[in-house]
Amino acid sequence: MRGRILFVIIAIWGCWVAPALAVPTLQVGVSDGNGGYVDYTTMGPDEETAFTTGTSIVVGGVLANNENKDSSLWLGGKYEKGPDWTDINEQLPNAFDSHGAILIASVPDSSYNLELIKENFTIYIYIDNSTKSTTAFHYSENSYFPNVHYPVKDDVADFLYFDIGNFSAKEPVPDFTKPEEGNALGEIKHITFTFGTLKFAWVHFDVMAIQTDERGNSQIVSTIASTLMNNPGSHDVTYHVPEPGTLLLLGSGLIGSGLAGRVLGRRRKV
Repeated sequence: MRGRILFVIIAIWGCWVAPALAVPTLQVGVSDGNGGYVDYTTMGPDEETAFTTGTSIVVGGVLANNENKDSSLWLGGKYEKGPDWTDINEQLPNAFDSHGAILIASVPDSSYNLELIKENFTIYIYIDNSTKSTTAFHYSENSYFPNVHYPVKDDVADFLYFDIGNFSAKEPVPDFTKPEEGNALGEIKHITFTFGTLKFAWVHFDVMAIQTDERGNSQIVSTIASTLMNNPGSHDVTYHVPEPGTLLLLGSGLIGSGLAGRVLGRRRKV
């Protein structure tokens, strides 16, 4: 009997300490080109991150009902007459107000003048066969991101903030870490980025948005969705420059392909 009671206590404790949404409210990932997503791994102090040498990312936002049985009404920026960014967190700059969901790009600390980075760093958002290009609406030496993790730290990076709009309930969105285990209703935004003439060893991406829910007592509540629960640090992306060895192999492969093509061409002529 004592063993059964202990088992029940352990089971209840396990359920209580590890609540998790089936699909995170917000997540950033990289498409693997085959209908899935690049694995989240660890490279140095940057843990549980999707690493890429390409310039394309995907951002998923979910509006489906969550485990607290609240009805998700809005994900992005201010909802109707509800609070804006600085109303929810007064530490945020006024520049955040009136914007939708925010993509945060962390770049190596003091790599360039921030104004120069803003002028050169552009993202392109692809929605319904249309493309919207935008530069950062704000830049800072402070991250303002509630979920602190490497490299989103003031002494490691500088930060740029991009408005990526609101998320609608238009398509199934999977958990990028295990897309085969179900979906929730929301939207996936496809984004590419360019730095112009600037060069960075790495750029890290996170996202935050205002999530507005209707609680069981018909109370409308808005919060910034950037916690370990709904926007885990394991669902972010780091772009990094390929290792020299990788570039050498790529170059060798291209040279080899070129030589092979020339040999084949000569044989055909003969």
